[in-house]
Amino acid sequence: MTADSALRPANPQQLTDLYGRFPEYGRLRIRSVNVNPYGPTLTLRVDLPEGPEAPPEQWQTAECDTVQCHFQFQAVENLALSRWEPPTEAHLKASRLTDRTTEVRVTGAGIALTFQAHPQFLIRHISGFRSGTTSPEHHYLNRLDAKLHGTGEPATTTETFHAR
Repeated sequence: MTADSALRPANPQQLTDLYGRFPEYGRLRIRSVNVNPYGPTLTLRVDLPEGPEAPPEQWQTAECDTVQCHFQFQAVENLALSRWEPPTEAHLKASRLTDRTTEVRVTGAGIALTFQAHPQFLIRHISGFRSGTTSPEHHYLNRLDAKLHGTGEPATTTETFHAR
């Protein structure tokens, strides 16, 4: 899936800088699903399917080969989650319903999720890590994320990371 599909990133620049283009995101590893009870938002924490072409020097030193980030969808409605066994490989497919609404389907062996949302989504909390390790160190692009979380992965109950 690319930026010209039924979904489009509102803030693609950091990922575009890492990849030299906006990366494909039709196939992902889904790490967590967070529904914000204070507003109609849903956040998917995902691993992108390919490593960056132009990683920061810190990522190269740490041998990071995977990019993780949050996809935050707004104006979410008609949410249905019928299977959830994380982490899981999944396909993300979207189809435009109106100018302001897109239907999103995230399906795989461990997930069956559908919802409707605004066609633009936010990209947040971008980090790189080395796959294949039991407790990988995350190296965040955003300095505030790095200061708040060090090289750890915040618990899913950490609202400043998962809900905003």
